[in-house]
Amino acid sequence: MCAKQTGTAPSVGAIALVYNASGASKNIGAVVLTGPGNTICVGMTFVFYTAHLKVHAFIGDHGNITKTGPVRTIY
Repeated sequence: MCAKQTGTAPSVGAIALVYNASGASKNIGAVVLTGPGNTICVGMTFVFYTAHLKVHAFIGDHGNITKTGPVRTIY
């Protein structure tokens, strides 16, 4: 998972979760960016959790989440 901060928020982040067919989930990656123009990539693989991939983004300020975006289903 890669993310790039394009706005002027103090910090932004994203989390990626994978789910298996039974609904169990695993966090496969999370990123926090602390300034405009920053880019970061993380990656992990869980072979048994391939039924669904969902991503959630948020904006933070001084250690607090100030706004959250919707959960996006990738597959």
